[in-house]
Amino acid sequence: MKLQPLVKKLLLTKINKSIVLKERMLPTGYGVSYFALGEASYAPALVPTLFSALPMGKLASNNAIYGAQVEPHVLRHMAVVGITIHCPGNRDHVFHAHGHSFQIMEFGPSGDASTANKSAYQVGKAGKWPMRHDSVLVKTLEYVKLRFRADNPGVWLLSEEVEAHSFKGQGINFIEAPEVFQHQQKTARGT
Repeated sequence: MKLQPLVKKLLLTKINKSIVLKERMLPTGYGVSYFALGEASYAPALVPTLFSALPMGKLASNNAIYGAQVEPHVLRHMAVVGITIHCPGNRDHVFHAHGHSFQIMEFGPSGDASTANKSAYQVGKAGKWPMRHDSVLVKTLEYVKLRFRADNPGVWLLSEEVEAHSFKGQGINFIEAPEVFQHQQKTARGT
């Protein structure tokens, strides 16, 4: 049986921005561990990211203004974004993207799994019409490659679906086309 998507959208080909994420635990030294997907454990900003992006003009395209704790990734309008998520830990994770449906391009063994028993693991690759979802399961010792077009200006979160994991830092922010949503806000206010 061959799976086919109900709504066929062609494979997004040329990636304009590549993001590699690796699920990991960060010990705090206080007996509590936090998760991280990128360089930092996600924590909500004191000033919401959208409120930082709106008044900043061209500076809104600079990741540094948002703070490392929100793991910011500024995306150009209509760019094709490729995300690879590695899950080398000891549990499966379900990741959800707000504001987008992504194409599931590929999945397979990651890290130690690829050398442990190659015959037990297979790599799955998308065809001409890849499956699209807003959530994806990344199994232990596996990776998944996703793609989406940055066609929805705003601030969006990619996070772990399990609330406890999300609150412990498994998330990143996409600041998508800040120049577009800044203009949309000015037009809406009549300024």
